[in-house]
This record gives sequence, structure tokens and C-alpha cells, in this order.
Amino acid sequence: MKRILAITLILAMSLTLLAGCGSGGGSKDTNASGNKQTQAAGKTDEDPYEVVIECLNLGSNTDSVPAIEEAVNAITIPAINVKVKLQVIHIADHATKTALWAAGGEKIDIYYVGTTVPFSQFVADGMIIPITQYLDTNGATIKEKSGSLLDAFTVDGEIYAIPQNLYCAGASGIDYNNDMVKEYNIELPEKWDMAAMTEIGYKLKEVAPEKYLMAKNGSTDATEMGVYYGLDSFGTGTYAYGVLLNPETDTDVVNIYKSDLFKEYCKYNIEWKQNGFMPADQAVNGENAQDVYKNEMSFCQWVNVSPAEQMGKQAATSFDSQQAAFTNARLTSRAAQEKAWGISTNCERPDKAMDFLNFLYENAEVSNLLSYGIEGTDYTFVDGSDKVITYPEGVDATNVGWSKVFCIFGDDMNNYVMAPATEDYYTELKSFNDNAVSCATLGYTFDATNVSTQVASVTTVVNEYVPSLVYGEIPESKLDDYIQELNAKLDGAGINDIIAENQAQINAWRASGK
Repeated sequence: MKRILAITLILAMSLTLLAGCGSGGGSKDTNASGNKQTQAAGKTDEDPYEVVIECLNLGSNTDSVPAIEEAVNAITIPAINVKVKLQVIHIADHATKTALWAAGGEKIDIYYVGTTVPFSQFVADGMIIPITQYLDTNGATIKEKSGSLLDAFTVDGEIYAIPQNLYCAGASGIDYNNDMVKEYNIELPEKWDMAAMTEIGYKLKEVAPEKYLMAKNGSTDATEMGVYYGLDSFGTGTYAYGVLLNPETDTDVVNIYKSDLFKEYCKYNIEWKQNGFMPADQAVNGENAQDVYKNEMSFCQWVNVSPAEQMGKQAATSFDSQQAAFTNARLTSRAAQEKAWGISTNCERPDKAMDFLNFLYENAEVSNLLSYGIEGTDYTFVDGSDKVITYPEGVDATNVGWSKVFCIFGDDMNNYVMAPATEDYYTELKSFNDNAVSCATLGYTFDATNVSTQVASVTTVVNEYVPSLVYGEIPESKLDDYIQELNAKLDGAGINDIIAENQAQINAWRASGK
């Protein structure tokens, strides 16, 4: 019954989504050693175990994937007796396909956890397994490098996933098209907020009426609201678990739908719709908001702001994509959980999946292959550097044979950087993380298992009522009544039970001295 409920809930949550072969990853790489643990794992008479790892992108070209797999396997088979296969999907399909794969027993060994489906939901749904024992026996490098970040993936004493991003501090904010700023003479604000975004929307419509301020994703949730107001929603865009209004200091969980902030957000959406700041048919046109941004039809998209995200997005766009922060740089459990790797319940050999993940974090040749593809085909080194890369002649973000976009493979300090970034990137990344604010609930993870029925019911209500508010379709004269009706339905669905459970878990976590 739990699995049926889990798959039903994941399918509902899917509507919330949106926003050289011979030389391996580069002949100049000097950090491609394996530790004793992984080297020993390769000495066996068994056939190599094939590890299928889920990778998210934006429908980008994947022509280089076969060559990448071949180059990776030339390293991993002799080292750890593992073959690697990339299962590449569009981010818009992630939640739905993950649910279908789990239900159908598909061959997926390592899930991309987070971004579209919260870590806590993967755990509550039984889609990923506890990996504590495998970390102890096969994951020494991961444990050493992840350190206290593993606390963000611990539920009832068991670790369920590992961070993709070892440097996961981030601010809430946006990517914006800096070419548009220059072309249309847009004045950027000193302080970014909803009001500042609205002013830019008016300016953009005045000088380029065919462009949009921002597109949304056919969403049934208000995910970007957490960006604009700096909320911690415990990893879910439905806000079913409640939120922390100021994660830097707060530990009190509240219902955002009963707040003045939510009403203010809804009023901005009405204004944006009335003035054409968003596509009129975005609820039904099937276009992904990030694709609209990538195709230069919208000014911005909401993101997690960090040096790593900035470099990744710049490499994936053909224009000058910059970032703007709405909050301080923060260290939160949600940020760690945003991008993670979890071992699937369908995995036949979790020990071999862990062997691969551990090797990924210690072997720079493999992590660079998976990050940037094939030297000479997908990238080339900038003259004078063995770390900074660029596209080969005739190749750019629109036609390169591999673009990771969302995934982070291995230790970013071991990976190359894509120009226009420089080797200063490594110092900037470390400094950004070292100076981030550690939030009050860093290390806390909500376990929704005890209230999974209520979460499913609340999600259904959110899916029914919130889209109209996200798209500004409820006139302001009817807004109060509509929000009141929404909250009555949420109360009946059990949102207060969920918030009470979350608060009790936070209180117990704090009392334990963590």
C-alpha cells in the first residue's frame, strides 16, 4: 500500500516541475588515482556489473554519450569491475519517469535525487535504500569528502543519499540574460526582490514586447516563491511540509498559504499576467521555463546562486548568463539535498553502485569525462592552462555533444572549469562556501513517513488550487475568498498534522544537541 501511495504522490508531484576517447577526460589530468579500497574492488573473476546512473539535462545534444561511456568504462572496469551507462532525461520528465521506473522495476541503479522530487519523498516512498553499510565498506572517499553534509541525508540513523555538490552553499536568486541588459539598457537594482523584478518587466515590455520577464513550468506549485522570499520549504515546492520564513534563525514551521507573503506573491502574479510578463498560455503550452530562457525569450529564471551554478549555466547558454542573489549565501540541508545521488531499490548490486560513486569522487579523469565529455570533440584546453577549457572550433553550447547542465560529478575541485571562468574559480568556490551562513536547521531532515497520507491529500489540494494563483488567473477582487477556500481545503487535508509532525521532529532534533 505504501508503494502505491508513493507512486501516486510522485506522479502528482511531477506536475510541480517546471525550473579524446584514448585520453579519457583529458591527457593533462594529473589526479586520476584510486585508493586501495577501489583498486582492490577491481580484482575479481566476476563479469563487470553495469551501473545505470540517471542524468538530467535540458534536451541537449547527447551524441558524445557512447564515446563517454566507452572512455569511462576503459577506466572503471579494470579499477572496480564496473561498467557505466548514462540514462539521460529532460528535467521536465524527471519526476514522472522516476515514478514509472520505480513502479515497473526498471534497471536504474543510481537516481538523481532532489531538484524536482525532494530527498524526503524518495525516502518516504521507499525508492532509495539506506546506504550506511555500503558507505562504511565501499565509500571511504565519499565519507571523508562529504563530512557533516551526510547529516542532511540521515533519517532514523540511516544515511540514504550522498551530496553531488560538496560545496553546496547557495543563495536564492535568478539567472538573467546580461545581453538583454546591454541591448535594452535595463537598469539593474541594488536590491533584488519582487518589486525590482516587476520594474524590469515593465521596462522589457516597453522596449521588447515579444520578450517575457520569466516563464513558468505548467506548475502546480509556487516553487519560485521560496526563491523570492528566501524560504526553506524542506525541499518541496508544494509547501506541504510548512516553511521556515527566515532559515538563518527560524526553527518555527508555519503554513505559508496563510501568510501575508503568499498573498503579496499572488498579487504580483496577477500584475505580471495582466501586463504580459509571462506567456499567456504557459499553463498548457508544454514549454519548459528553462528552455524558454535558454532560447532567449525570457529575461530570467529562478536558480540556486553559486559559483558552480554560474559556471554551469554560462557553459550551457549561447549568451552572457549572469546571476543575482535575493538572499545571503547559506548552508542549509535543503541546499545539500537539492542535488544528490541515491541508490535505487531496484539496484541488484548496491555494493557495486557504491564502488562507482566512491571512485567518481576520487578519480578526476572519470569525473571530467562525465562533466565535459571528450577532449578535442566536446572541449579543448585554453592555451597555457591544464584546468580551463573551452569549446573546440565550430562547437558551442547549442551543438556540443554533451552538456551535463544539472548533474555535478565528483569533487568539483578536481574538475576543469569552463571559460570564461578562470582558475580563480577554485578559490572563489571555496571562499563562497567558507563565508556562507550556516542556517539554524543545517543537518535536519524531515521524515514524512508518518504523515504520507496527509502529504498526498495536501498535494492534491495544492495541485487543484495553486496553479491559478501562480499564473495570476484569479482577479484581485476574488483573491481573498479564493485563498480562504484554499486554506480550508488544506486544513481538511491535514496540512496542520504535517506541520505539527515537522515541528516535533525539529524540536527533538534540537533537543538531541545536533
